[in-house]
Amino acid sequence: NPKTIIAPHHPFKDTELTAADRFLKSLLEIYSVPIEKTPKPSVNIIGPAVLGFLAKQDLDMMKDIMNDLDIQINCIFPLNESLDNLKNIGRSWVNITTCPEISLSSLQFLKDNFDIPYIFIPPSGITSTNEFINQLGHLTDRNYNSYIIKKKNETSVLWFLNILREKIGRTIRAFVFGDFGHTVSITEVITKDLDFEIVLAGTYVTTLAEKFKNVVQNYANEMVITENSLLVAELIKKHNPDIIFGTLNEQRIASEMQIPFL
Repeated sequence: NPKTIIAPHHPFKDTELTAADRFLKSLLEIYSVPIEKTPKPSVNIIGPAVLGFLAKQDLDMMKDIMNDLDIQINCIFPLNESLDNLKNIGRSWVNITTCPEISLSSLQFLKDNFDIPYIFIPPSGITSTNEFINQLGHLTDRNYNSYIIKKKNETSVLWFLNILREKIGRTIRAFVFGDFGHTVSITEVITKDLDFEIVLAGTYVTTLAEKFKNVVQNYANEMVITENSLLVAELIKKHNPDIIFGTLNEQRIASEMQIPFL
C-alpha cells in the first residue's frame, strides 16, 4: 500500500536546504535497518540530488576517486536511489558527501545508529583531496600514500601557478560566496594550491554557520554568513577584489564592477 510521509519542516521558516536535510533523515529513520557490513571497504555517497548545483559533476568526480582507490560504492542517496534499497545503507564502512548542505542530519543519524563514521568536507583541489584520501585510508585501514604521490606528480597546477604569479606580479585577492560545500572547496583550493588571498569568504547556509567558521577561519581575512544579498553586494564593493567566485547575485555585481567572475 502507498505510504504517506510527512516532511518534518516548517513551510515558512525553513529553507529548502533545511527541509531537504530533515526529510532525507526521515526516510532513513523509516527504511534503514540493522545489517552486516560489506566484506570489502565501501562508502555511501550522501547528498547528490536532481536539482543540486553541479550534482552530476561532483558525483562523477567522487565515483572516479572511489574507483581509483578500489572502494565499493554501497548506496548513493538520494539521487536515483530506491526506497527498497535503503535497507542496505547500513552496510557501508564510511559515509562521504557531495552536498553537505542537505547531508548532515543523515550522516549523524547513520553514525549514531549504525556506527558509520563520516567525512563531512568533500575533496577539492590537490591538498584537500589528499587530506580526504588520507582520512578515508585511516577509516578503511588502507594506505594510499603511493596513490597520492602519483597523482601529485601528474598535476600541472604548480606549473600554472608560476606562470600566473609572473603575469600578475602580486598575490591575487579573491572574494568567495555561495553554498557551504562549494565555498569551502573553492576557498581551500585557491589558498592551499594557488596561494590566493581570500579577502572574504561567506555562505548563505546559515544552518551550517559554526561548521563554516571552523573550516574557513584559517584561510579568509573576513567571514560572513548571511541570506542578505544586498549586504553581499556592499561587501564586494567595499573589498573590490581581483576575482569573484559566487552565485548569480555575485555574478551581477562582478559584471557591474567589471571584475572577473567564476
